[in-house]
Amino acid sequence: MRDRWMLAVMAGLISSGVLIAALGGSLRPALISGRALQPTRVEGLSFPKQLIDPSGASHSIESAPRRIVSTTLAADETLGALIDPARVVGVTYLADDARQSSVADLFPDDIARVGVEIESLLALEPDLVFVASFTRVETVRLLLATGIPVVRFAELGSFDGVAQNLRLAGAVLGEEDRAEVLIQEMFTRIAAVERRVAGRTRPRVLAWGDSGYSKARGTLMDEIIERAGGYNVMRDTGLRGATKIGAEFAIGLEPDVILMEGDAGDPERDVAARLLANPTWSQVPAVSGGRVYAHRGAWVSSVTHYRVRDLEEVARMLHPGAGL
Repeated sequence: MRDRWMLAVMAGLISSGVLIAALGGSLRPALISGRALQPTRVEGLSFPKQLIDPSGASHSIESAPRRIVSTTLAADETLGALIDPARVVGVTYLADDARQSSVADLFPDDIARVGVEIESLLALEPDLVFVASFTRVETVRLLLATGIPVVRFAELGSFDGVAQNLRLAGAVLGEEDRAEVLIQEMFTRIAAVERRVAGRTRPRVLAWGDSGYSKARGTLMDEIIERAGGYNVMRDTGLRGATKIGAEFAIGLEPDVILMEGDAGDPERDVAARLLANPTWSQVPAVSGGRVYAHRGAWVSSVTHYRVRDLEEVARMLHPGAGL
């Protein structure tokens, strides 16, 4: 543990590019390795298991981890669904925000709320830390250098990816059966939506927001639109991923339905109402037809099994007569 605290104290210098030669003997090679980080893998059907961390190093996990820290909202939601909170010693500071978290009020107050500061993470003496695919590489490498097993979720753009991350978490936590139950429930709900919208005319849909970002092919939102019985107009552009587009570009796509990130009833954030009142957009089919919706709720940005709720909500917006 002493080496971990030394690492934390020197983290600022290391992340600034200063070589700390005096610590060289106490740090694992993962800290300075140029190898690209990978999603974590778990080998073995029962404990002890082998965890292959994002650097490729192997850790023997002798039993189900008991002091788990989450540094990402996806892990907060996954841990909340898979295990007793008593096994968790840290969750993100977003865990209690009902606007973003699907597990608000689940974790007791005596569980620490954390960011990604190395010092605060190490102070919790975790035996396992969850990070996201987008967690800063420098932060992940510092964690790896301490020897703490790190679970790095895969970057995803599909419900199959959600299932993959659930299976990974289930394997490392010793909760494989519970993970499979959640996966089965998720795909059962997806299939129910698809049956309801089958054979209906597919409206042209644009998911957009004040930030200017839309979701093209290769995103979970693209799959949601398609499974909910719509056609994502961003597919016409040939673009992929989360893509920033201007208003003129968006207008030119002529969507029948626009899903706007924002909160209905809040004058400062009700972006759907503002767009409907904007004369520049008046000839767009979605606006002239009054089909601009505030796309809101904690599930909208979730990348866990809770995202199926978003699919159900989008299907209701696209096909209000489908009995969803």
